Amino acid sequence: MSTLGIAVAGVQDVLSWGWNGQMLVDELIRLDYMTIPGLVLRHEGDIAQWAPVFMNQPDTWRLLVNKPRSIVGYWHFAPLLPEDYAVAKRGRLLDSQITIDKVQFFGPPGFYDIYFSQICMHPSFRKLRSVQLLFKSIFQLIDDLSCRGIFIREICANAYTDVGHAVCQYFQLEYLCNHLEHGVIYGGPIRNLAEHAMAKHFSDAKRRYAEQGLI
Repeated sequence: MSTLGIAVAGVQDVLSWGWNGQMLVDELIRLDYMTIPGLVLRHEGDIAQWAPVFMNQPDTWRLLVNKPRSIVGYWHFAPLLPEDYAVAKRGRLLDSQITIDKVQFFGPPGFYDIYFSQICMHPSFRKLRSVQLLFKSIFQLIDDLSCRGIFIREICANAYTDVGHAVCQYFQLEYLCNHLEHGVIYGGPIRNLAEHAMAKHFSDAKRRYAEQGLI
């Protein structure tokens, strides 16, 4: 998928650039600090923590690039273990606490609950078509996973900024609580996304989700 020179990239693209997980996460953290005012290490986490999470779970993130090695936006979610997902919904999980041992692997078919750690776009590239492409890549991955019998049951996210609040509301997530330290927790069942206008382009995924009783 691409638009106006902007394209969606994944792990194979990253490897083709000659990058490893540390180089990827270093760039993503730089983008985070650029776009989130007041972000601190305690909330963000570091390269050593995030690199294995990204590289061992390539089906949990996508990048937006305007050329090789130039990331202008990205999103990432973590399919958390049940006890950690419950902590996230209560607003007591720090992103710096999301380590590889807390993340479920998309292996066996089944239902998973996911926590969005980031949806991020460089301010210079916050154009309608680019933002839509980023969001469409989320729905595309949900579609691809459903073909493998992997279904998202619930979603939650921590909105740190006004843009974050707007994104959560755009995806029809509901206010759950204030985070213990910083931000606001939103969440909801997958049916909230399935009712979104963008989901109409993924009718096969909606059918698969309906067959599972999730929408």
